[in-house]
Amino acid sequence: MFRKDRSGWFVSFPRITYDPTHHINFARIVELHGRMPRWELIGIGRVRAGPRLASFFEHRGDLDVFRMTTLCSIDDRRVALQEYFLDAEVFPDLDQISHEAPLTDTLRKHYGVQTEQRRITIRPTRLNEWQAHALGLTPSAPGLFIRRLKVERSGRVVEVDNEFWRHDIIEFSIEK
Repeated sequence: MFRKDRSGWFVSFPRITYDPTHHINFARIVELHGRMPRWELIGIGRVRAGPRLASFFEHRGDLDVFRMTTLCSIDDRRVALQEYFLDAEVFPDLDQISHEAPLTDTLRKHYGVQTEQRRITIRPTRLNEWQAHALGLTPSAPGLFIRRLKVERSGRVVEVDNEFWRHDIIEFSIEK
């Protein structure tokens, strides 16, 4: 069961099982579960990275990044809010290209950059008002925070992803 803010209670579909040690985009994970993925670009713009964000890129001083925000849905149910921060030097016209395909596919096709995960951080969180509203929840609803640092072939961090998931939609399973 899940609750939508001011709409009532609804029956949940089974959780999406995800192995974070594998680099698979949202669309592919959902399709592997026989579900229908959808993502909506909320906004994209060039911003100056603050010291904390720049440190994830292993960069000191000024760093321009593109901040891209998307809302992900499974079978028309909003399940995750994603904030991508991408190095503007590596992806100079990111705000000028189509974002209809998954981001990993776009980066590979448009820039010839294949990213892979270097580090992933997962922790429980309380969703703030903006995140909760985007996901149809009440403020302070429980959620999962996932941060991914992604590198290109030389090992340089070119992408930092911050994802805010509904707590009732995903489970993690790691197999060796």
